[in-house]
This record gives sequence, C-alpha cells and structure tokens, in this order.
Amino acid sequence: MPPNHSPSRRVSYKAPYDPRTTLSDIAPYIVSAKRIPTCPSHILYEVYAWVNYLVPALAAIGVSIPLFTKAVTAKPPNKSTPTDLLDFFSSTGPWAYVILIACVAWLAVKFLVERDDGLKRKTLMRVCGEELLEQAMSVTRALQGENTKTALTQTQKRINGIYDKATHQKAWPWPGGFAPNCEEAARRLIDDWVQYLRERHPEFQHARIPLEPGLAIDEEELRDEEK
Repeated sequence: MPPNHSPSRRVSYKAPYDPRTTLSDIAPYIVSAKRIPTCPSHILYEVYAWVNYLVPALAAIGVSIPLFTKAVTAKPPNKSTPTDLLDFFSSTGPWAYVILIACVAWLAVKFLVERDDGLKRKTLMRVCGEELLEQAMSVTRALQGENTKTALTQTQKRINGIYDKATHQKAWPWPGGFAPNCEEAARRLIDDWVQYLRERHPEFQHARIPLEPGLAIDEEELRDEEK
C-alpha cells in the first residue's frame, strides 16, 4: 500500500506594496502647489491687489494728483492752448501717454480680476497651496513611520479632498490638470521620497519591496518570476 503523503502546502503569494504607486499620485499635486504663486492668474490677482492698495496710499500723501497735473499741463514753449485731443497730447509731453496707457491697462486688469472675483480666488489659491504643502510634510512623516502604506493612503485621500474643494471653489489654477511641465519635477520628488524611505527602513534597500507583516511568499513562484 503506497504511503499516504499529504500534498505539499503552497503559500499564496501577494504582490508587495510599492510606495511609488501612491507617491506618483501625490507628487504632481505637491509640485503644482509650489508653483501656484508663479502661475499667471495668481500673478495678475496679486498685481491688482497691490496696485489697489498703492493708488489710494499715493493719493492720500498727495503724490498722484500733482504728478498727473504736471504731466498734462506741461507743453513745449511757443505752443498755444490745445484745442483738440491730438494737440492736447502733443503739448503735454510723454508723461501723458504713459499715464493714458497705464489707465487703459489698469481698466483691463480691473475688468478681468473683478469678472473672475480675483481677490477671493487669490486667497483661496493661497490657502489651497498651503494645505497641499502641509500634506507634503505628512508624506515625510508617513515614510518615517512603520505603517507606511496606511499613512500614505490617508494622505492621498486628504490631498484628493483638498483638490476637489479647490476645484469646486475655482481656486485651482489649472482646471482638470496640473502645472505645465511638472512631470520631471514630480519624478525627482518621488526619487527623493523613495531614497528617504530606504535610508530609514533597511528592508526597502532591496529592489523587491517586502510584503506587509504576516504575509509569506511562495519561494518557487518567486524564483520563476525572477527568471
């Protein structure tokens, strides 16, 4: 009678958790958040806000009105009082043209900003950027801790919530996407995070990232995959 051999038990294999997957989803948001202050719409709103503060301040100390008066009253010698618009500008000197161009530009900026509720959007953009950069610190703490997967997943969910709120409030400068040409910066950021993780967790030094605690690998299956 043949001996009763129990079948060999094969341990099921589960693909290891690769933090790069989650970090690849997080990095573009962080890179874009750093670029919010330099995006064109934020710069436009910032300029409008500063000029909005500056002009009343200059008027209060008596600078703007005398300057304008001097510009429009200056005229070359032996010229009569202007009788039409062309004579007016030819007799008042170059400052009148500068002031006219500045006024037209200011009206255009004012129209664009007020149409988009720009001052409110500028504040919301700043808040959104600050909240996302705070989550960058959460990524660092997640890479320091023991339960990296759970911490990174929670951080990713918070980032998605911040992005959804900013999109709803029209505070995200790039609707439906990220800052232009951010791919290379995001890749470098991911590499820095992975290097940081490996420096603090020796088990991540190997190319194959280990399984979570309590899981085992079928060694035969692993060898077949490596072939």
